[in-house]
This record gives sequence, structure tokens and C-alpha cells, in this order.
Amino acid sequence: MLNCVWPSDWKRGIWTPVYKNDDKYSKKNYQPIPVLQCVDKVFEQLIGAQISTGFEDRMYFNSSAYRSGGSCETALIHLVEDWRHARDDKLVVSLVSTDVSKVFDSLHPPLLLSKLKAYGLRL
Repeated sequence: MLNCVWPSDWKRGIWTPVYKNDDKYSKKNYQPIPVLQCVDKVFEQLIGAQISTGFEDRMYFNSSAYRSGGSCETALIHLVEDWRHARDDKLVVSLVSTDVSKVFDSLHPPLLLSKLKAYGLRL
């Protein structure tokens, strides 16, 4: 990997359509998931750990997504505690909720790569 070249054998995978929700007969309700080779899975875990470590200081301290020990429950606990403190201080608490179930369907890979480069990730 010193030459920053990904071996072509590692680029191969079997794409499997995985059903998400709604109409089972609509293509847009399936997410393509690659079934990777074993070496790819190990490499993905190593890269993921390095990226998480590198971005740790840039992430909101109460963010639970993609963090070890983070979950929906920990996010809700932080929210409820923040709301409780705000109410104790006689502040108004409001909430805006959005459905982000298909957010990655609109992800533009070149934009994601340019943002990662802007944050200092060498690609």
C-alpha cells in the first residue's frame, strides 16, 4: 500500500440488493450492498478505525453515530438530560424531527470525497 494502489482483486465483490422498506416491487426501495472478500472486510475495519480516530476531535462530543459505545439509547439519554436541564432553567424546549431513512440514496460520492480531502484525509 506504499504506492497508494488498491489491488484489483480487492475491488471485486458480489452486489446484493437488500430490501429497505415500502413497495417490494420498486427498485428504489432496495439498497445495493457489496459482499466483500475476507481481506477486504479486515482492511475496511482497519481503515474505519483510523478514520474514526482521526475525526474524533472534530465530532460533536454527544454524537452517538458511528462511535464505540454510541447508540440510539445514548443519544436519547443525552437529549432528555439536555431538555431536563433546560426546563429546570425555565427555558423553552422544542423539537424538529425529520425522516432520514433514505438520506444515503442522494449521496454524491465526488462531493463526499472532496469533503473528506478538505478535512485532511489523504485519498
